Amino acid sequence: MAGCVARTPFREQVEGAARAGFGGITTWPNIWRHAREKAGLGLRDMRAMLDDNRLVLEQVEAVPERPPCE
Repeated sequence: MAGCVARTPFREQVEGAARAGFGGITTWPNIWRHAREKAGLGLRDMRAMLDDNRLVLEQVEAVPERPPCE
């Protein structure tokens, strides 16, 4: 779940998930944006990274507004 590793770069998330034996990951839009803008990864690069590690992208999590906690 991306929320547990929100400040971890995409490459590290993918490699860590693969080492831990997961079959897929979730991500947040800011993680993708950082991978593209800061790490210089294109969408094909990210897809290849997932494929090379035998992972699928399960979901891109986005919550524009969180409900208030009671």
